[in-house]
Amino acid sequence: MTIAALSLATIGSAQIDTNKVIASVNGEQITAGEYYHRMEVLPGVSMDFGGQMVRSTPGFFTITKLIGEKLIFQLAKNKGITPSPQEIQDELSARLTGNPNYVKDRADEGLTEADIRTQIKYDLAKFKLQTEGVTVTDQEVQQQYKANPKSYTTPKQVHVRMIAVRSAAEEKAVDADLAAGKAFAEVAKDKSVDVTKPLGGDLGTLLISYFAKDAAAAINTTKIGSTTGWISVNDTDPTTGKETSTVLAYSKYQLVGVVPEHIAPLDKMMMLSIRRNLMLNKSQNKTDLAKEIDDMRASSKVSITDPTFQSLWNQMQSNNAKGG
Repeated sequence: MTIAALSLATIGSAQIDTNKVIASVNGEQITAGEYYHRMEVLPGVSMDFGGQMVRSTPGFFTITKLIGEKLIFQLAKNKGITPSPQEIQDELSARLTGNPNYVKDRADEGLTEADIRTQIKYDLAKFKLQTEGVTVTDQEVQQQYKANPKSYTTPKQVHVRMIAVRSAAEEKAVDADLAAGKAFAEVAKDKSVDVTKPLGGDLGTLLISYFAKDAAAAINTTKIGSTTGWISVNDTDPTTGKETSTVLAYSKYQLVGVVPEHIAPLDKMMMLSIRRNLMLNKSQNKTDLAKEIDDMRASSKVSITDPTFQSLWNQMQSNNAKGG
C-alpha cells in the first residue's frame, strides 16, 4: 500500500518559533519554520504499519506514531495495567544500571527527561499488555540460565590498533619507525592508509570473530603491547563472499588489551532480562496484541486537525479493513 501526501501540513506551527535560525549556509539562514515544514512533507519515507510498508511523509508518520501510543496507553488503562510512576522509575533505574550514560545518551539524541519517561511508560505498557496473565518464577529463570550458558557468554574481545599500507616499501618504512622506538599510534597517524589513521589506527574493542582468519590467528598469538607481522588484506568476491587472490593492502596490528570470553553473572539485571524473554515466549500463543490494537484502532474515533492527514488516516484504515 502506498500513500502520498497531497498538500502541505501545518500542525503545530503555532507552537514553535518559526523565525528561529537553526542553520546557515554561507551566511544564508535556514529557519525553524522551513525545517519543520520540510520535515513534515518530505516525500518518499516508508514505515511498517500493520505488517505493510506504507510510504508517506515524516509528518504523517509522526501523527500515526502518536496515535498508536495513545491507543496503547488507553488499552492498558482499560485493562487496569497502566505502568505506575514507581514502575517507570524502577525501569529507568534498571536502564541506568545497565548503562550509566543512558540518560545522557538519550539527551544527546534530543530527548528530555519527560520524553524518556514517556518512552519507558510506552515500553512497559506494551510489555504488560503482551504478557498479561503470564508469570515466570525465579526457578524458571535460573533453569534457563543454567541450561543455555552460550546464550549468556560474551566471546573474546580484543582492543587493537592497525597500520595499513599498500606496498613493500611502505612496510619497510613503518617497520623502521617502529624499530626506532616511535609509538605505534604515531606511526599509524603518519603512514597508515586506513580510515583509522587520524585515530592512531585505533579500532577500539572488537570481537575476535570480527577479524579475517589470518588476522585473528595472528592477534591471538600476540602479547599485549606487541605487534603482529604483516598480513595481506585480500579483496572479496561480492557473489560468494570469499576472499580472492587480489591483495588490496597489508596490515599490522598492535594488541592493546584483551577481554577474555566470559559468562555474564546471573545478577539482578540478568534475572530481569531472562524473565522478560521467558514471559514474552509464554505469551506468544495467549495474547495477540497486534489484533487488539487493530480492533481498538478500528473502533476508535480519531480526529486529526490537518485535513490531508485525516484523509490519509481514513484511507489507510479503509485499506486495512479490506486487508489491502
